[in-house]
Order: sequence, then structure tokens, then C-alpha cells
Amino acid sequence: MDTKLETGPGKWELQAHSKPRSAAHKTTTTLKAIPSPTHMLLVKLHQEGILKYVISQNTDGLHRRSGIPKSAIWELHGNNNMERCKKCGHEYLRDFKCSRSKMKHLTGRNCDNPKCGGTLRDTIINFGESLPDDELEGSFEQAALADLCVAFGSSLTVTPAADIPEEVGKRKKNPGNLVIVNLQTTPLDGVASLRIFAKCDDVSEMLAKKLSVEIPSFHLHRRLLVTSEPTGKGQRVKVAGGDSEGHPMSYLKQVKFVAKDTISSHETEPIWLLHHAGGTIKMTLYFQGHYNEPEVDIDFLSMRGQSQSSLNVLFVQIVALESIKFISRLCFYGDSNETKVITK
Repeated sequence: MDTKLETGPGKWELQAHSKPRSAAHKTTTTLKAIPSPTHMLLVKLHQEGILKYVISQNTDGLHRRSGIPKSAIWELHGNNNMERCKKCGHEYLRDFKCSRSKMKHLTGRNCDNPKCGGTLRDTIINFGESLPDDELEGSFEQAALADLCVAFGSSLTVTPAADIPEEVGKRKKNPGNLVIVNLQTTPLDGVASLRIFAKCDDVSEMLAKKLSVEIPSFHLHRRLLVTSEPTGKGQRVKVAGGDSEGHPMSYLKQVKFVAKDTISSHETEPIWLLHHAGGTIKMTLYFQGHYNEPEVDIDFLSMRGQSQSSLNVLFVQIVALESIKFISRLCFYGDSNETKVITK
């Protein structure tokens, strides 16, 4: 097994040779992984309107974590951190792996919608299983529109995923261009307009320089919305995570509330608290902690008679591979829509 990567041979290569991974090779879990320069270049190119869509065979969730929005990506083989309601189709991103190997895709959780309550299933596509129709059809639709398709790091041996770039490379009407970046040969080399034998990150850095764009640093966003609404018995407070587009995302492993003389602890998002009186609720947020996120204390003002108040918590992670620092910004939005920013 020959490899030029610091991580050593891939999982399937090791399994094919019945070999363990050497302790000399650097690896980390996907939950702690930092998106690469290639991931971040794709984010920048999408922000600039150059890249229209990402079609991914990876299941590590790093494209979504890096900043590619759900509306600009098809994850053909699923996402380890996503589960979907079998009944209503609602999707939930988690800060933990959703699959349970002995559960046949069932995760043991249920849809949060009280009108649904359907069973949740992981989204991973195992060997021998069919790809989901929406993702596959959507990917071919994007291929038909593409002027250029760049295949980064894929062996292009797994179908039907490999058929997507092949369609671009072989297209006769409104011809497209296929560029393949891989250290090894692939079955589609013969239909590629350009073949680059190099590491993806090296090519990405050269491409960024050629296009005069700067590859952004990775910022880990932890977006939480804390809302309160009046009920007949007081205020109902909700704590829930979400991504930049408002899709549910679970970040927390625990929230502790202190309201007057009452102390309570909750561990399942979305987290609800019935507060019988107005005034300040003190809460401590505990994250899953894959990036060593610190706990955060919040004083939340829940006022009787107020139609709604909300608190948006945004973590910005300043990333270095060995040292991760945090800046936490607590932004309060009341009825006046004024914003108060507190930086720790």
C-alpha cells in the first residue's frame, strides 16, 4: 500500500489488505476534524458566485460544517450527522453521529413536530443500497447545467456517483469540461479535459492564487436561538440550535436553568422550560465539546406580557490546528430589535 498522505491509506484500502492503521499516521474523528483548504475554497467560490453546486460522496458532514449551505449541496451517500423523519421528511443535523449499526437505520429518536412524531432514520447509504432519488436526480440536473465539473480526490469508481462527472465529460450537445484532481489514475481520465496528478489542497491554493481570491479560515458557528412566549401559566422558554439557513442543528448536551429558587437540568434539544413568573432566568449552556467549546452562562430576561423575546448566541472559532481560541458573542433581540453585543 503506497500513499503520500499523512493520514496513510484510506479505510477501504486498509480493509482490503486486512491491515491496521499505523500509529505514525495522523488521524482524527470526523466530529473533531477541521475543513481543509479545499473545503474552504469551495465555500469562497460559492460565495463569489463561481461555484454553483457541490455534489459530495463524503459522509463526514464537513462540507456543511465548512459553510456550504444545504441549498447548494447534494450529499449522495448521506451525512453521518443527519437524521430524517421517515414520516414527514424533516431533517435534523446533530453534533454527534446518528447511525446505530444494529438499528437498521433507526436512530432511536423521534420527530420533534408534535403533529408528526415519526421515527427518525440516519441518512447513510450503505453498500448495496440505492441512492435517494432526490439527491441523484438533482445531481444529474446540475451536471446537465454545468460548464465545468471539477472532481476533487474521488477515485471515480463508485457508480452511479461516477456517472455524474462522466456525463459532463462526454456531453456532445453544449459540451462541458471535466477536470480531475487525484494522485491516482481514474476510469474517467480519458474523458477529462484536464488531468492533474496532485494533492487537492495544493491545487486549491494554486487555483485561489490564479483567481485572486483568498481562501478563508474556518470559523465554527454555534448558532442557538433562545425564545420565550407567553402561556396561560407564565412564559414558555425554548432553547434550540440551527444552521445559517434555519435548519435544526443540535449542539448541546445539557442546559441548566436557575429561575428564582428553582434549578432544573435538561439534556435533549429542543429544550423547553415553563417559567411561571417574569424576570431573569440564568442558564448555562454545555456543548457536545468536540472542538472544546467552553460552557456559556446567559442571563435571559423573560418578561410577563411581552409577546416574544429572543437571544441569538453565535460562537466564532478562530482556528489553528493545535490551538483553538473562542470569541463568544451574545446578541439580545427584544421587541425593539436592538442588538447588544457582549464579547468574552
